[in-house]
Amino acid sequence: MEFQSAADNRDFLFNKAIDPRETRNVVSSPFSKDVLGKIKTALIEHLKENGETAGIKNDNFIAFDVPSFINDPDQGHLIQDGYTPWGEFKIPGYTN
Repeated sequence: MEFQSAADNRDFLFNKAIDPRETRNVVSSPFSKDVLGKIKTALIEHLKENGETAGIKNDNFIAFDVPSFINDPDQGHLIQDGYTPWGEFKIPGYTN
């Protein structure tokens, strides 16, 4: 299985037969180069055949700007994880 992450412009390749939980990205292995090329070509051809060409240019994926990520995923949230200091947060019929 191969996929390309537009968010960080990286390829991922997993051997589902020996790694069903997809924990080891083998894309950088020299033994995976041909497989990656074949899968990527087949995916791009499939996308083009079905009119999904917005992310493709010159038979390759378009590189997108990497978005900036904040260190604190809760930054800017007024209410997080049910914390409401000004009121009761219980729904009748439900337990905590």
